[in-house]
Amino acid sequence: FSVLNSSLKDSVMPDLSIGSTLTRNNELQWYIDANYAPTSSVHPFSIDNGVLTITAAQAPADIKPLINNYEYTSGLLTTHDSFSQTYGYFEMRADLPENAGAWPAFWLLPEDGSWPPELDVVEMYGQKPNSLLMTAHTLETGQHTTVGSTVNVMDTAGFHTYGLLWTPDKLVWTYDGVQVAQAATPSDMNKPMYMLVDLAVGGQAGAPPDHLATPAQMKIDYIHAYTLDELQQSHLNVTAEHTA
Repeated sequence: FSVLNSSLKDSVMPDLSIGSTLTRNNELQWYIDANYAPTSSVHPFSIDNGVLTITAAQAPADIKPLINNYEYTSGLLTTHDSFSQTYGYFEMRADLPENAGAWPAFWLLPEDGSWPPELDVVEMYGQKPNSLLMTAHTLETGQHTTVGSTVNVMDTAGFHTYGLLWTPDKLVWTYDGVQVAQAATPSDMNKPMYMLVDLAVGGQAGAPPDHLATPAQMKIDYIHAYTLDELQQSHLNVTAEHTA
C-alpha cells in the first residue's frame, strides 16, 4: 500500500502533492501525505506489533491553513501503483472505530480511473457499529446504481474479518468468514481494480457531535487478496451462509 497518489485525481482535491480529501463525499477530513514536509508533524499512520493504525483526529491549528482549513486529519492507503486484480477474494481483518462521525472503509476502484464501477468490501458509520454497508456501484443500467446490503451483526467490537468474493457471476460478502450478502456481478464489473483503505470523517456518517474529542482509530491486522485460482487451492471457504 502507498499513501495517496494520482490515481485518485478525479475523486479528490487536485493538488495531491500536499494531501487530499474525497470532495464528492462531503468528507470533513484531510488525508495527510506523509511526504509533504509542512504537515509532517501529523502522523495518521502507526504500526505496533504488526497492526497498522489509521488515526482520525482534530487538525492542529497551525496546519489548518495548509489543508484548506479542514477540521480533521486522517489517512488513506491505496495499491494503485503496486497491485490490481480482476476477480478474486479480498479480505481485511480489522478493529473498526465506534466514534460517531467516523467512516472507515475498505474498497476497490478500477485501475483505469473510471467510476463507477466501485466495490465496497465494507463501510461502517461509527455511531452504527452493528450495521455493515456492503455495496457495489455500477453503470450497468446507464445510470449510477448500487447493489448490495446493509448487514446487521451482533457485535463488531474488536477484530473481525470483512471479505468480498468477486467472480464473473456473483458477489459474495463475508463477515468472519460467513456469507452475509450476495448479488449478481454487474456486467461492467470485469476489469482490474485496486484496493483502498481509509478512515473518513463526516460525509454520509455525519459530523462528529463531539468533534472527535477522542481520536478515532481504525486498526488493521492484515489485508489479503487471492485470485480465484489461489482461492480454489486454499482452505478458505467463503460460501457458507449466515444462519443466525
